[in-house]
Amino acid sequence: FLQENGELLLCRIDAAGHARLVSVNDILNVSGNPNATLIRAGGDLTLIGGTGARLATVDAPLSYEIGGRLLSALAGKDVVLRVANGDLVFSRISASDNVVLTVANGDLLTELDGLNLLGQNIPLNVSGNIGFAGAGGSLDPNKYLQVQLPATSAMNVTAGGTTALSGDAELI
Repeated sequence: FLQENGELLLCRIDAAGHARLVSVNDILNVSGNPNATLIRAGGDLTLIGGTGARLATVDAPLSYEIGGRLLSALAGKDVVLRVANGDLVFSRISASDNVVLTVANGDLLTELDGLNLLGQNIPLNVSGNIGFAGAGGSLDPNKYLQVQLPATSAMNVTAGGTTALSGDAELI
């Protein structure tokens, strides 16, 4: 568990088990390499930024590799995540502005029923499938990833496999 009452500036974090990063302000990649894997954990990951905070920027995302799931990524402004290897399996991702998710070699899957991806603008770039994690962690063809966007927003989705989304969103 790591908590910062200001900005949490990351170059690299290695954890044998679960990792929970909490900041009153931003959690930022300051490694100088936008493709660097900043967070490695053997278990689950939780990322929480405060009101008006950013979890990274488009030019310097938070890139991670974990042995478990992303339990939550919450920020008052932006969430920008990149998974270089493996699936991004999550419970809830929410930001008042942008939610930018990149999965370079895997699937983007939620594990919980109900609304679990919220943002103003949500670009998704996924090499595999997008949807709901079924038994064994593979795509469940009978359930969907539920998304919420304001009426004036749109999603930009690129996927190399099946896309199973539900919600009030205009896909572009």
